[in-house]
Amino acid sequence: MSGRSCYYSHNQLAIDEPSLYKSSIHDGMDSNKTAVSRLDNYVKALSGVGMLVLVKIVGILNQEHGPPSIAHVSIGRETSSSESGLLDKPFNKLPPTFYIQLDNSGKDNKNWVMMAFFSELVIRGVFKTVFISFLIAGHTHEDVDAFFSKVNKMLSFQHISNVPQLMAAVMEAEKKKALPRFITEVADYKAHALPYRKPIAGISKPVSFKFYM
Repeated sequence: MSGRSCYYSHNQLAIDEPSLYKSSIHDGMDSNKTAVSRLDNYVKALSGVGMLVLVKIVGILNQEHGPPSIAHVSIGRETSSSESGLLDKPFNKLPPTFYIQLDNSGKDNKNWVMMAFFSELVIRGVFKTVFISFLIAGHTHEDVDAFFSKVNKMLSFQHISNVPQLMAAVMEAEKKKALPRFITEVADYKAHALPYRKPIAGISKPVSFKFYM
């Protein structure tokens, strides 16, 4: 079964049996397109002109909410796709199996910090099993990217001078409105895990990982 077929299969499991499966896809929007202050009629040649702060938008699509829709949009300078919107329920209400799809980026996702994070979720009993999938180069997170495309189109006709205006534009981009959350700080999980770090190798080529005990 191809990676994309697995993705849709996992989504359907989460929709049909949300008490047993959770399926999420996380992706970040190009921060050059969401900077504040942002001039309307943005063109690439003027990238950086009038921009004061690069603001990161992370979209989290949780499939157990039914037909594809953005469940969370986290906005902030240090937004993390792992912490933001991942555990959107109390621990005792999360299903035992978690499927998550992330960007195939060593800098942001495919690294020892992320591997430690999901390992600890299993060790602490938050989930019994975690499956991580990384799309191979050339593929896109079409569900989340479609939403980002709508946001970019909305921003192209507006002058965004502050974060509340950016959040309002994000809400208006989709008919089924996503409620953005402004993240001012996140826990430094890397510092927490660093004393327990072990050498890790051979993770650059595989596109899927399973964590269980």
